[in-house]
Amino acid sequence: MMELPLSIPTLWAALGLGALYYLAYSLLTSTTPVPAELPWLGKPPGVRLFGDIRLRLDGFRNARAYLADGYANYHQKGRSYVYRTLFGTPEIVVPRAQLKWLLDFPDDVASVSEAHRQSLNADYTFPNPILIKECFHEHVIHKNLARKLPALLPATWDETRQAFDDTWGRDTTAWKEICVYENALDVIARLSNRVFLGLPLCREKPLLDAMCAFANAVFRSTMLMNLCPGVLRPLLGPLVCLPNYIHYRKTTKWTIPFIKRRLATLASSDHPDAEKPNDFVQWYIDTARAEHRTKELDPRLLAQYLTPLNFAAIHTTTFTITNLLFDILAPSPTCPADDTLATITDEITHVYRTDCPDGIWTKQSLNRLVRTDSAIRESMRIRNFLTTGVVRKILAPLGVRNEVEGWTAPQGAFVAVDVNSVHHDPGVYARPDVFDAFRFSRVREGAGGLGGEDGGGGGGGGGGDRERGRADVLAGKNLSMVSTSDVFLPFGHGRHACPGRFFVTHELKMYIAYVVMNYEIERLPERPANTWIGPTVLPPMKATIRVRRRA
Repeated sequence: MMELPLSIPTLWAALGLGALYYLAYSLLTSTTPVPAELPWLGKPPGVRLFGDIRLRLDGFRNARAYLADGYANYHQKGRSYVYRTLFGTPEIVVPRAQLKWLLDFPDDVASVSEAHRQSLNADYTFPNPILIKECFHEHVIHKNLARKLPALLPATWDETRQAFDDTWGRDTTAWKEICVYENALDVIARLSNRVFLGLPLCREKPLLDAMCAFANAVFRSTMLMNLCPGVLRPLLGPLVCLPNYIHYRKTTKWTIPFIKRRLATLASSDHPDAEKPNDFVQWYIDTARAEHRTKELDPRLLAQYLTPLNFAAIHTTTFTITNLLFDILAPSPTCPADDTLATITDEITHVYRTDCPDGIWTKQSLNRLVRTDSAIRESMRIRNFLTTGVVRKILAPLGVRNEVEGWTAPQGAFVAVDVNSVHHDPGVYARPDVFDAFRFSRVREGAGGLGGEDGGGGGGGGGGDRERGRADVLAGKNLSMVSTSDVFLPFGHGRHACPGRFFVTHELKMYIAYVVMNYEIERLPERPANTWIGPTVLPPMKATIRVRRRA
């Protein structure tokens, strides 16, 4: 056997030192695509050895303080600035007043999909580079979800009941300790895949575990890839992202045979449209056929598209419901006499008894849960997961000009808004750091007894009263959970706002409804704290609650 010139440990050490050297060299010599005249949060990158690395580390360790400083010293004065953290490219953070300027650019000038593709290193972290580049799954959701939503609700409610009966149990005597985050991850994975795949695959735990493991692997590999110099990513990407592909391959044990069976069934001449399942796989196939996109009908590609779909749907919704449960179970500082959980329970119980005679929630009945909707929206406002958002990557070869401030964002620059600081701005929200569950419902209920995001109520009287009534109705509609604005940005804003938010709002309401109607939950003396990891804010992931089935 031929002997290697170096032992294996020595070889790995040499490669590691070489990679570290190249990383330092790349960071120190690379140009940053941001306007030179904009201020940087923290110390600007200088010529000192490892100056940019120090800036990244400081921006990661002190993200909360950095962003608060940027908001106070620049945003409030109508000025943009640059924020950099350990992972990813620097971001030009523009004031809220310039959000419309950013959103009005066409996609070939300022792209959200290219921003996601680069920040996630999607060419490596997902099983196929075209998934985030072409985003056919998002096109399918945009085209189908809203109009088919009412028909999805009975199945979603059925899965909600079954998921909680399986995990929280039916024991009416003993209290059970539940890890909120881990349980929510299991339940949301089931509910989401009831819509994506239907029965029985949505209850196939090894499949769901593989989907969740894939999403976790994407998070980890994205951070590692963002630390790699660009020219080394083609070499290191397959190695760093190997766990992603292993988890994806596990999912194909179920998904590809399922898709092949569906395509074969649809090819049968005796299969009428009325018998088609109402799930994402069916929407995808129908859309691809209608648009003559034969490439998308490859079962392997459809199976691959299920990975970004699950990545987007499961974890963000799990973070939201985890935050919400801890928010409504802890004492409310807005009104000591007010029991948030009791108020939500009363509303849900009343609407369910009066509007759901067959025991199944409908779109109309869920829209009547105005206070529940308000609590979810308020939790999303105060506990947002990503501190910056509405991110766009500039694609225009000559960049885009900001006439207000007189600078140009060059091609390749990332432009964003500081969502966290907007949500915590006392000039926008009274007592912004306080969870006020009914902050939005008080306005909506005052606007003529509104019944949900579809409006209703309000008005009456003569011409002036009617105009005021219409204005009140509009104000109430704009405060529902699905409504985005320049001061409420968890779903983004504008034409690229999250298309799945209309389903998510009903999913979360049914989740809470089943919990409060069927389980006693011990109140918490105080809310467990969220954790800042760089510019990301995670909910309490190990905290538990005690529950017992109602007799």
